[in-house]
Amino acid sequence: MRVVDETSFQVVVPVNQSWPGEEVRHLMERCLTIIRQIKRHVDDVDPQTIRWTFGHVCSHCGRPWTETSATFNGGCCDEDCDDNEEGCDE
Repeated sequence: MRVVDETSFQVVVPVNQSWPGEEVRHLMERCLTIIRQIKRHVDDVDPQTIRWTFGHVCSHCGRPWTETSATFNGGCCDEDCDDNEEGCDE
């Protein structure tokens, strides 16, 4: 008979990005600071893993990348349209 083995419980602390495009180095430093603070205030925990997700965004406006093209995001902003050889339809 199969049973569920509930042996791995985790507390996830999302890190609030101050602004889009914040450097990864600064975000990692913030994560390490949070880990040190948790260890200082909470006994019997060992939070050592930093995990992150990523996605593609427009380099100009930070909106999610929705197109298959690597250089044009469907006109998500004026700068995206300017970068497109054919421009954007008005």
